[in-house]
Amino acid sequence: MAAVPADKGLFVFGLGHIGKEVAVQASREGWRVTGTIRKGEEKMKGVKCVEYGMNDVGKEMERCSHVLVTIPPVKGGDIVLKNYVKSLRGKKWVGYASSASVYGQTDGRLVSETDAKPKSEKGAVRVAVEAAWKSKVSPVQIFRLAGLYGPSRSIIDRLRSRTARYVEGGEYINRVHHADAASAILLSMNRAPFTSNTYNIADDCPCDQGAVVRYAASLLNMPPPPPTPLSGLPSRLLALHSTSKRLDTSRAKSHLGWRPRFSSYKTGLPSCL
Repeated sequence: MAAVPADKGLFVFGLGHIGKEVAVQASREGWRVTGTIRKGEEKMKGVKCVEYGMNDVGKEMERCSHVLVTIPPVKGGDIVLKNYVKSLRGKKWVGYASSASVYGQTDGRLVSETDAKPKSEKGAVRVAVEAAWKSKVSPVQIFRLAGLYGPSRSIIDRLRSRTARYVEGGEYINRVHHADAASAILLSMNRAPFTSNTYNIADDCPCDQGAVVRYAASLLNMPPPPPTPLSGLPSRLLALHSTSKRLDTSRAKSHLGWRPRFSSYKTGLPSCL
């Protein structure tokens, strides 16, 4: 087997939903991938997995030219930035997976990367942590991801388990297939040199959740569940319905040459069956 070039080593902090997909795609492209898992988590095939917090995390990261951080922040800040900032400086590429929760707009308008006005505490924490990354690790690429979905993690699975909940409110909700989100990150990784930038990552079809539920139900040949009153939603979904905006992804498309393979839920959800 041919040796992996020294500048094609990727370290992923957090092999969760998006971290796993980036690791899979990077491995397929010939990258040597290492990533962190929590104690007791199952290891990924083809990826060197290390438990977060162990002594060998820093050593393994030093061997990698590229670093992606997907671990979400806590109220006290970002644990990766707190514990590994010195090791992150000087890397060929550093990426941070953020969230569209930084946008608190409620009028359904198109929002660009300069429009971050968080409404929730979660969004405010994200904005503060993004600022910390930009001030302490430069350059850094920040990806504001819309709601991720994909096989085994979509409205298809919630309909099958009879746990689907939604409000028929007409709010614009943004989403992106995890394969497309990962492909945007890979495009950034493969560009050199790079400068600090922020990118919205979403498909081309923001819409209300009711339309998505009805389409998913039709794929399963089952009737859609009735809408749920706002008072019956868990806090996570309440936050989802508290804003209405459409993410402008033109910067990622022009700078990175990115195009989502699954441009809407109608092309993406069949891949989740």
